[in-house]
Amino acid sequence: MDSHYKNPYTPLSTEDDNTTSDTLPIQAQKNQVHANKRILALTTSLFLLCAGLGAALYYQINSACRVSYVSESSHIKVPHRAVTFLPHNEYTDQLPDEPGSVWDKLIPPGRGFVTAKRTRSGALAFEEHSSVSFGADSSREYYCISAFHQMHCLAIIYNAIFSKNHADHHHRDDHSDHTKHCIDYLRQSIMCASDATLEGSGVLGGDGTSVRAVDGWNNTHQCRDWDSLYDFASRHRMLDSDGIV
Repeated sequence: MDSHYKNPYTPLSTEDDNTTSDTLPIQAQKNQVHANKRILALTTSLFLLCAGLGAALYYQINSACRVSYVSESSHIKVPHRAVTFLPHNEYTDQLPDEPGSVWDKLIPPGRGFVTAKRTRSGALAFEEHSSVSFGADSSREYYCISAFHQMHCLAIIYNAIFSKNHADHHHRDDHSDHTKHCIDYLRQSIMCASDATLEGSGVLGGDGTSVRAVDGWNNTHQCRDWDSLYDFASRHRMLDSDGIV
């Protein structure tokens, strides 16, 4: 064996080693940037999706609340005014059922019965009175305004108390001052409250005769200017009947 033989060997360049080691971190940085962009895009998309779902849910809930509020607020808006209670003898000097009684002037045409229809939101839209009959309409709802029902009941009580004991309604000098005071005080109290609670009506009767009537029970009251309520009832009246009893 020749002692002078040498296996050819060429060492790797030191410069090449440095280039490769520099390239790997740069590529890793680029990959990390792309990954961060993808994460940011995904996060943004999820945020927008959640925001959209949240907005949609809020709108639905808010809409439902608005509808519920409108439905529950289907009450007649009546302004308030200050009224000083004073004695009015004209209401105790005659019975409500006497011809031309001042009591009749307390009840509007239609006797407090009004008609309405439901809107899409569930609120009541009251109809203006018309002399033209449009026939039966199942979409119409019929109500009696509570304040006029109350006044009617007071008149009935007044008649029941005094007409039985006095054949001549024009001679009632023996009415106690206390009773007169209570009747007039109750009358003014009803007018002051002007309770606008709606009382649902039902059809009563048989044998070919039926009427719409109310008993006033099971209605929750929200316990206003009497003239405003009177005008409203007159404009939206169901019928042209009149009189307090």
